[in-house]
Amino acid sequence: MLPSTLFEGNPKSQPLFEGNPPVPNPKSETFRIWNFVLRISPHGLGIFPQGRVNYLAIANPTAGRGRCGRLIPEIRRCLEATGHAIEFVISRSQQHLRELAHMAVQQRYDGVISCGGDGTAHYILQELLGSDLTLGLVSVGTGNDWASSLGLPTDYRKACALIKQGKTRRIDVARAGPHAYVSVAGTGFDAEVNRLANQNSAWLRGRAVYLNALFRALSQFVPQPVEVIYDGHRFVGPVMLVAVGNGASYGGGVRIVPQAVMDDGWLDLCIVKQTTRLELLKNLPRIYHGGHVAHPAVEIHRARRITIHSTRAMDLFGDGEYLQQIPVTIEVVPRVLRIIAP
Repeated sequence: MLPSTLFEGNPKSQPLFEGNPPVPNPKSETFRIWNFVLRISPHGLGIFPQGRVNYLAIANPTAGRGRCGRLIPEIRRCLEATGHAIEFVISRSQQHLRELAHMAVQQRYDGVISCGGDGTAHYILQELLGSDLTLGLVSVGTGNDWASSLGLPTDYRKACALIKQGKTRRIDVARAGPHAYVSVAGTGFDAEVNRLANQNSAWLRGRAVYLNALFRALSQFVPQPVEVIYDGHRFVGPVMLVAVGNGASYGGGVRIVPQAVMDDGWLDLCIVKQTTRLELLKNLPRIYHGGHVAHPAVEIHRARRITIHSTRAMDLFGDGEYLQQIPVTIEVVPRVLRIIAP
């Protein structure tokens, strides 16, 4: 198996490639080890008993503040007990996640199983688009909003049971410039919360990570001027945040666009106009169940193409990962990803 060296910190993602990603360097350590695995493993050659599915399982040991790393032996045993052919590898970095997923496409695996959080699945997704590989999720990350929007369990044993059954569905993907995401992308206050959450201390877990980041961001955030164009309509003005959802939630259960559905061919847009910090704080509990949509400072729209401009430098985060600075145009790509889900 590939070495399980952990990667440190949470650097911003590297720019993603448009079209086909580059072929990995044949002289790289990853490529040499992978070729060795393929030579000695019938899994890599695709030789399986009838009825078994050939999966590459990629585990991110840093996901969930290290929770995934602690669970790797149990997750591996659980996946191998499904009866499918499982090649289990451990990633070392964000780029390594992409290299492994790219190799799975090149080596004609039937699917990839992402063992980690939304960020892990996000980097794997970039390489699967355009292929016919199935994506499975063992969600043991911090937010697990992919799982929440898809109705998937966050207990790894139940997730493995779903993978054993193998039922799949096709879902939409949002395209933001050269980047793809599945849950929600946001700019403004929520992007600042996301940035701080990614820097948080390792002792925090789950929703506490985002709540801690939220209170830190609240003390310093200033509303930003934006122009949002959505299917020919236009909004101009200062905002607290702009969120574009393919799924309903982000930030560990914040249902920012509660009516969003991942396979309806639409993006859901939430604009929170300028308001006071106190008003934002008062409405925080309502956001977790979608009650904020009735607030007069909130606009909810649906569109297939959304463009965001600003005269200020503003970051865009998607699936909990840094994507780029705006301006950006986000479009829905209908039913392009096959995923294991009920």
